[in-house]
Amino acid sequence: MADEVSEWLERLGLSKYAAVFSSNDINAGLLPQLTNEDLKELGVESLGHRKIILNAAAALKGGQPGTESTSSGTAPASPGFLASEAERRQLTVMFCDLVGSTEMSQRLDPEDLRQLVTSYQDACGAAVARFDGYVARYMGDGLLVYFGYPTAHEDDAERAVRAGLEVVASVALLELPYDVELKVRVGIATGTVVAGDIVGQGASEERTVLGETPNLAARLQGIAPHGGVVIADATRRLVEGRVELESLGTRSLKGFNKPIQAYRVISLRSSSRFEAATAGGLTSFVGRESELNLLAERWRLACVGEGQVVLLSGEAGIGKSRVLRELREQLGNESHSEMRYQCSPYGTNTAFLPVIEQLRAAAGFGALDTDHDRLEKLELLLRNAPQASDTALALLAGLLSLPTERYPPLEMSPIKQKLETIALWVDRMEQASRDNPLLMLVEDVHWIDPSTLEVFDAFVERSQELPMLMVITHRPEFEQRWGEYGHVTYHSLNRLSRQDGRDLATRVAGGRELPEIVLDQVLESTDGIPLFVEELVKTVLESGVVREVDGRLEAERVLPPMAIPTTLKDSLMARLDRLSPVKEVAQAASCIGREFSSTLLAKV
Repeated sequence: MADEVSEWLERLGLSKYAAVFSSNDINAGLLPQLTNEDLKELGVESLGHRKIILNAAAALKGGQPGTESTSSGTAPASPGFLASEAERRQLTVMFCDLVGSTEMSQRLDPEDLRQLVTSYQDACGAAVARFDGYVARYMGDGLLVYFGYPTAHEDDAERAVRAGLEVVASVALLELPYDVELKVRVGIATGTVVAGDIVGQGASEERTVLGETPNLAARLQGIAPHGGVVIADATRRLVEGRVELESLGTRSLKGFNKPIQAYRVISLRSSSRFEAATAGGLTSFVGRESELNLLAERWRLACVGEGQVVLLSGEAGIGKSRVLRELREQLGNESHSEMRYQCSPYGTNTAFLPVIEQLRAAAGFGALDTDHDRLEKLELLLRNAPQASDTALALLAGLLSLPTERYPPLEMSPIKQKLETIALWVDRMEQASRDNPLLMLVEDVHWIDPSTLEVFDAFVERSQELPMLMVITHRPEFEQRWGEYGHVTYHSLNRLSRQDGRDLATRVAGGRELPEIVLDQVLESTDGIPLFVEELVKTVLESGVVREVDGRLEAERVLPPMAIPTTLKDSLMARLDRLSPVKEVAQAASCIGREFSSTLLAKV
């Protein structure tokens, strides 16, 4: 068992702590119970190293560092210990390097240089840990980081970009006792690799990732500007719509036969996942008439003062956000108010994050606004509202991290401030519904933070006699609430029927019918999930499997196996990783085929 812990620490790049873990009898079963104070007592002085260990240890039980399982009921997203064999998977690799380290090593005393590098590594490690990255190797002033191994997420490319931007910002803000300005360069690439082969022996043993992706990330780091993040084209396709980019054109990089298209990351965009994914346009709406009829009927009740709450449940890609888009378009010509709340996988531990984002949008905050500008906009937003007291303004200004000196000090405990903030926001939503029938949309509530959930707990109870419709979308892992209220409706989105899937495929193909043999393969592979149908049809059209002849699509005589679209690989791998420890059974079953007997599977 001690060897297992040592191997685990080695995979984290922290094998230097193996001896102290062993001498203190820390076995694999105790890892998920470790706390920040425990690690300090064990001598893990680096904040970055403690965060890496806590995140990895929490993943073994599917929780968050230092907390109990959240009320959202999110399923564990980690397989725990790494697979015993190497596996092929899509990976996003981040390589970051400290600018001017050679010059600093000549200027600084070795102990000062050690302190500088440790501070730099801690800042990088904390940023990577926040987005569930895996620091594969510390290389002096460089870091090699994986997103998608050992645990995949459906948005690993975006996590890597967010982590890269945070690394740049965190390192630039480091306060050091000597006159140096720290800047880093970050390169990010995405591609298929083979991960997990063990090389070396003893202390030098490590699990490798083989493929061109790590080399490409390192080369892109080399052309990044100081304090900049540069990504490859494959990564760009996965984050398009969610970040603002500047093309750097094609670059000739050492070791690559063809010039590589590179992009510099400018900033993140505030669009929702659905808006980002559909920035290039939407396909025609298919099916879901029963869902729209349900929402239309609940809206009619809401308009006459019978408040309604509808929870739409469904797995990723099933079309929850698309239903909301269609509902908004149907109500476009009716007089009503609208509030939208977007929960985020990066904000589950940030109190009131969806409320904060909604308030920023309602007040019209701009990227270049000063704190004074934002306070003026906040006061303008609330000027005629019943909640416009100095106490309310101070609470909301504090929520937005704005200075509150112009208001009387809040003489209340943090718990009291939280309760007052909840009551204030519930009053604001109620007032919005009394001014006009209110459509309130809450998306991806499976990622909601506990404080915002308390807001909706309070509002659902009060909403029964208000002219409002609240539609909440979530994945099946969200623990359903509010079942005791008669005005709350639960509805699960089913997968598309074969006919609806056929219609959707035809519309994605521009109104042209796919050859029957191709269509059958698409429908069988996608199991009625709209997102999968769309992405697989696009891949088929781009791959040359079908060609247009006299206005019709015809297939090659022998169809090759259909490749999984790049845009779906992370999502599917994340689902597989969540199946641990039965993942190997699923892999064996997939080699048999889509249908098999339990007897055959057991023998295999």
